[in-house]
Amino acid sequence: LYPRQIPQAVEMQQKALLVFERTLGLDHSETAYAHSTMALFLHSMGQPEVALRHIKRSLFLLGLICGPYHPDVAAAHINIAMIYQDSKQVARGLKHLRRAKEVFSSVFGDKHFQIGLCDHTIAVAHSLMGNFREAIKFEKSAKTIYSENGRYEKQAQESKLWLSWFTKQAVEVEKGLSKKGGLIPVHPNLSPFVWVSLQKIVPSRIVSPAETIQLYRRSVALRQQQQQQQQ
Repeated sequence: LYPRQIPQAVEMQQKALLVFERTLGLDHSETAYAHSTMALFLHSMGQPEVALRHIKRSLFLLGLICGPYHPDVAAAHINIAMIYQDSKQVARGLKHLRRAKEVFSSVFGDKHFQIGLCDHTIAVAHSLMGNFREAIKFEKSAKTIYSENGRYEKQAQESKLWLSWFTKQAVEVEKGLSKKGGLIPVHPNLSPFVWVSLQKIVPSRIVSPAETIQLYRRSVALRQQQQQQQQ
């Protein structure tokens, strides 16, 4: 999506959400994923408070549907953490990152790739609060997981860059060259967070614009049919 298309995307996603709520129910899994997608669009528009309401609703529904220990639940926790981080509430987001790691660990084990991603995001969160030694500890854990699996050589190399930057910042703090505490700017060439799409974990459930229009028209047609039958 281009930035100018996001308002239209929000409008269409709102319609899709209404369709899911009316046809499938307020507590259906598709409704939960629709809330997650809405949160993504709203966050992109710079409306974190509204986005948080939708993603927390998604988390609540997924917890009811899937149980507290499910990959989708962990993904929702990471998305909440990202919104908090972008709102400069890193400490609150860190709690959700720890919870996400706990859920992924219970499902996949301690050496899974998702645990490495969680350790990395936790490391970035610590760095944003100026806790570079903690950041180094978690990033080393992430690098170890990546390195032990040959498929993730790219991530292992990126982790080296993060470790180098964290180490440099830690040394500067200890030498008094920079202040410890507060929000520390992240290296501009290293993106601290990527929105964790549920589609990276489960089959795609995002509804395309064309499908959204089709669902909306079907909903209108059904409502008109019901009205005609009542007459």
